[in-house]
Amino acid sequence: ANILVMPVVPAGVDEAYISEKDLSFLDNREIAPSISTYTPYLYSQVEVDGQRVILAGARLDSVMKTSPWWQVRGSWPRGVGGGGEAMVGAQVAEKLGLQLGKNLTVKYKGNSETLKVVGIVSTGAAEENQVFVDLSTAQKLTGLEGKVGLVQVSALTLSHPLSHLSQFIEQGIPGTEARIVGQIAKAESQILAKVQLLMALVAALILIASGLVILSTMTTTLLER
Repeated sequence: ANILVMPVVPAGVDEAYISEKDLSFLDNREIAPSISTYTPYLYSQVEVDGQRVILAGARLDSVMKTSPWWQVRGSWPRGVGGGGEAMVGAQVAEKLGLQLGKNLTVKYKGNSETLKVVGIVSTGAAEENQVFVDLSTAQKLTGLEGKVGLVQVSALTLSHPLSHLSQFIEQGIPGTEARIVGQIAKAESQILAKVQLLMALVAALILIASGLVILSTMTTTLLER
């Protein structure tokens, strides 16, 4: 994925979502040729065995296309609705002692869903701390039917630049902003560069202070002699 589509959160509102119906714009013949695939996500904080974890609901068949580098031990949850199945991140599996074939009960504000672990995913990133289910399962559990919180878009750049596509998506799906993944990475690298500069300045100040202490000690010793 190289474009992230997120809802614009109005002032005074804690959360905002994208209507799943509005995603039909991405299948529109005007823009569809420029999009390889897209994956809607719905993230929620849930409770499993008394521990807080992130539940990620997604159209898992399209996740295979937008995130082909995921390493899955076992299998992916089958079909729409997931068939009461889940895929857990490696860190979650280790923390909760989950194994393939074991059941886990996910709780959210009085609602609960028992799911069978059919896969354990390793990515080396945040996904290892999440539990993955089919989008409809997450929507039903959280009471957010027809809502998504994020859309990952894998766009082609042969006919239009990403900046043009992102603007087109924002116009076609009201109340959203489309961010180019490269721009996010650039912003993160700029922040990292500033942090590195700060650390270098701190190190330089420490060296100068140490040098002054040594100089003062040597000067005092010479004067005593």
